[in-house]
Amino acid sequence: MAESSGSNLRSVIACNIGVMLEGFDFIAYSFFTPVIMKLFFPTGNDVTALMLAFATFGLAYLVRPLG
Repeated sequence: MAESSGSNLRSVIACNIGVMLEGFDFIAYSFFTPVIMKLFFPTGNDVTALMLAFATFGLAYLVRPLG
């Protein structure tokens, strides 16, 4: 029984580390959105570029259940 609880604890810790890394990824993308919009979406209109950058960010939430 002790091995099972130790294994469960390791699984919980591993899952939490994965969630924290994924959260960091989304926070970093949000922080660098102004840079990303200028480098990857140079439309000439800042509002359109910002909306495209956030649409890309939102798409990650839609595709997340598939991964």
